[in-house]
Amino acid sequence: MVLLRVTEAELYQVYFSEEILNEATRNLLAKGKVASERDALLLKNGIIAAFPEAMIEAPYDLINSMRNHHKDRHVLATAITARARFIITEDSTGFPKQILDEYDIEAQHPDKFLTDLCRLYPKQILVAIRGQANKLRKPRVIVKELLDSLSKELPNFVAEIRKDANT
Repeated sequence: MVLLRVTEAELYQVYFSEEILNEATRNLLAKGKVASERDALLLKNGIIAAFPEAMIEAPYDLINSMRNHHKDRHVLATAITARARFIITEDSTGFPKQILDEYDIEAQHPDKFLTDLCRLYPKQILVAIRGQANKLRKPRVIVKELLDSLSKELPNFVAEIRKDANT
């Protein structure tokens, strides 16, 4: 959700396809980060409604021509179609550097990507984090608690925020 909050702050442009969103919501469901298939569908539809300009569908021929891992070809093809500079992923094994270099695309872990953005836009990132904390109402969450929960998956990002924000 942090990546989407930062997108709302217009610090970068997100792109995804229907298949990417389906995969992301399946993973959130499998990890217990959404409670049900209904919640996953609501989340997916909410993302599409909030970021309609982000929807990209790569041509089928382009997807099939990709030489990276077959399960990740749609992601690379979507990035190429969107002319994206980065693929943000927790698992970059499906995106060999030599293949990405051909398209001037880099696979980055969300922690690195967000940390780099935080160094460039510290005030805007803090505003985005505060906004995310304010939206969490069941239970109510303060910024410190949100950062504590994010620190497990985004330790460098959280450290960068805390360095500048005293939280």
